[in-house]
Amino acid sequence: MPTQRDVMRRLHYESTLPVYELAVPDTQRDVMRRLHYECDGEKTAVVRAYAQAERNGEVLRKRNKHGLTPEEYAEWLFRDSERKGWIQEG
Repeated sequence: MPTQRDVMRRLHYESTLPVYELAVPDTQRDVMRRLHYECDGEKTAVVRAYAQAERNGEVLRKRNKHGLTPEEYAEWLFRDSERKGWIQEG
């Protein structure tokens, strides 16, 4: 998981870029959909890849009220996608 210092460095770097070069962060669902596609829907691989993406700062959670690890949250998000059907959208 990125430290506050890493985040501040990234924000400083991005503040020096022209507006058209700033990346719009993917939503959690966008990242899960992409990984679902890249991993051919294999649950274990998707969960592992999502957890790693979260650790690398590629996807962020606004809060972690329940103290879930990246793996636990990825598992929950995968189940939510199956239950609600949003994994196939987009």
